[in-house]
Amino acid sequence: RSIVETVEASPAKAKQVQAVAFLNEQLFKTPTWLFEPAILERVKPAEPGAMLLAAQRNTLRALLDRGRTGRLLAQEAAAGDAGKAYRVDELLGDLRSGVFSELNQSGAKLSVPRRNLQRAYVELLSERLLAAGASGPDEAKPAIRAELKSLKSLFSAKAGSGDKVLRAHLDELADTATKALDPRNAPSTSAAAALPARPGFEHGDEAGPHQHTEACWPQLR
Repeated sequence: RSIVETVEASPAKAKQVQAVAFLNEQLFKTPTWLFEPAILERVKPAEPGAMLLAAQRNTLRALLDRGRTGRLLAQEAAAGDAGKAYRVDELLGDLRSGVFSELNQSGAKLSVPRRNLQRAYVELLSERLLAAGASGPDEAKPAIRAELKSLKSLFSAKAGSGDKVLRAHLDELADTATKALDPRNAPSTSAAAALPARPGFEHGDEAGPHQHTEACWPQLR
């Protein structure tokens, strides 16, 4: 079972928390070995960064997949006691702690890979919030909206500190979140109902441009 599958499928909340912690440490935290000279001299300069961002983005997209968050919500409903289930808002909070860990430190410095990761995460949250669907209400959207609001406040609070690059980066992220939170950009009901099916997608799935595979869509028993 993959780490991403564990986030969704494990009945034990502790294992789900550990799975996200593993991703934060081993994937979202920049693996410095990927940028060592011995690696860089064997590939094109842009390849390590592009490969890393693709892996990070695909994993984040899988974690935010509507089907996956729907099953987390189902686990919460089945648990009765919300404290025993790994809630969607807890998943988002754990991802925030890993993806934006530098912002909790004074004099934060962000490398290019970390800026790319943070930009991708805010973009994916925004896409998820604004995605139109034809299979009824998306119960995870309130948590996603609340998370974007929290992130926007964090960016605004930190924008006055740091160097010019950091300020520009945080301003961009805040702008992306603001646009996603603007009600004028929300999909209309008619637009959602008219959404055509696309190859490799099921109606109501806003996971993004990746094909459904058994790794991302385990058959839970």
